[in-house]
Amino acid sequence: MPESDRPSSPNPRTPVLGTPPIAGPDHGIAPSLFDRVRCVVQSPNVIRFRCRVCNWGIECEYDERETVMVCPSCAARQYLPARFFAWNDRIRNTLARRAQKIPSAVLGEPPIEDWRHSKPLSMLDRMRRGIQPAQRVWSLCKSCRWPIRSAYTGPANAAEPRQCPVCGVWQYIASGAFAWNARVFRAETALREDEARRAAISQQRADTEQARLQAERERLETSRVKIAAEAAAAKEAAAMHAAEVRAQHLASLEQIESEKRARLAAESAQIQAGQFETAPSTSVDHPASAGSRVRSPVSIRANSKRSPSQRQPADTVALSWVLGIACIALGATAYYQYNRAETAEEQGRRALRSQTYESARLRAQSAMDDLARQPPGTWHSRYSTVYHNSPFCETGNNIELENRQPGTGGNTLCDRCRRLRTLGR
Repeated sequence: MPESDRPSSPNPRTPVLGTPPIAGPDHGIAPSLFDRVRCVVQSPNVIRFRCRVCNWGIECEYDERETVMVCPSCAARQYLPARFFAWNDRIRNTLARRAQKIPSAVLGEPPIEDWRHSKPLSMLDRMRRGIQPAQRVWSLCKSCRWPIRSAYTGPANAAEPRQCPVCGVWQYIASGAFAWNARVFRAETALREDEARRAAISQQRADTEQARLQAERERLETSRVKIAAEAAAAKEAAAMHAAEVRAQHLASLEQIESEKRARLAAESAQIQAGQFETAPSTSVDHPASAGSRVRSPVSIRANSKRSPSQRQPADTVALSWVLGIACIALGATAYYQYNRAETAEEQGRRALRSQTYESARLRAQSAMDDLARQPPGTWHSRYSTVYHNSPFCETGNNIELENRQPGTGGNTLCDRCRRLRTLGR
């Protein structure tokens, strides 16, 4: 038809061609496979058909309230074909239900757990778990057989209805669809709980071991402080004892010196009184000659009983010589005794130091011999259930050489060795 012959506006009195579309049984059914394919090609809001008069292609917006269309070419009024109305109606209703998420009717029955849900995992289940995650459930729509994929978070989530993404029909998942997921879910849940329990036990053991090591460190620190205090007290006591011994020695020397002074003072008083006599030819500067005679101490003591008028002046000089010699002998004796005491004390200290050094050397040599005799690395006793790996473990070092064997022997580590290794020894 030429463009000039086309009417500018439709005539409302023009009769409407065709018959009005009636909502038949095909308007409420779910979209078919053809409907789904057509939905991809053509939008449900657009209607394309040909005019009944001029066969002109008509494209217009779909409105379920407007069923009369006007041809833009010949202005013929005509009804929308029933098949287009039915298809658009079905698709629009499905999209509306899907957008509002309002289930019109839930197909099927809620799944019930049965023996298939709790049985152990089979080889097929383990192989399937490597391909498909346990958190994903696949099922076919009960209406259009479209594959539905949904998330699985547990048996409670499996009982919820799902909506088909194509036809929008709400339905329950069959029990067999999530039986495998339930088995895998329970197995993984049990595995996670077991791992959490093992981690809690390991953490508790680590905390206990840490507390025990802390207590051991505190005990060692307390023992070290106690030993240091005892050593300081012993050193102070030794110093006090040495001071007391030195004071007693000085007091004894002072007493000996005072006794010597008192005796010399008494003898000097006797000498000044003139109670002794000597030979006339004897003098201090010139000793007695060969012809002179010096009285003996017996005669001097005998002469001391005489009266002052009967005593001889020569006895005084002889007595002075005797007293001088006695003083020299007494001083030499005191000096010898003092040196002897000092020498004995010094020898005692030297012997004590030598004994201490020798005992320390013997202990070090014994420890080195034990280290040299023990096997390298780890060793154990053929009659024990533990093995040792620390050279400072007394239990491991006390094992006889004929009973020692290298290696662990399949035994557990000694508690003492574990503590020493933790302390860096």
